[in-house]
Amino acid sequence: MIFVLAKMIIKKGKNEEFLDKTKNLIKKTRLEDGSISYNLYVSTEEENVFIMIEQWKNGNYLNEHLQTNHFTKFVDETSDILAEDIDIEQYSVN
Repeated sequence: MIFVLAKMIIKKGKNEEFLDKTKNLIKKTRLEDGSISYNLYVSTEEENVFIMIEQWKNGNYLNEHLQTNHFTKFVDETSDILAEDIDIEQYSVN
């Protein structure tokens, strides 16, 4: 099993636009084979900091996800509203 933590810092004033663009991504990702959970959270301390916590059956499913149209579209659509590159960490559960 693979856990992914993807930290995203959004430019000030862009939260609503960012949240709107995540809706389709979350909906479609949750339907993917191998997706166990896929949830977005906002920091309680900084309103423009979000974290996506993902759980996948294995790394192959995660790799397939990274090639889907809904994921690549999300990356393209949010590139101009991110304040910095997404910080992604992966953990395996043995």
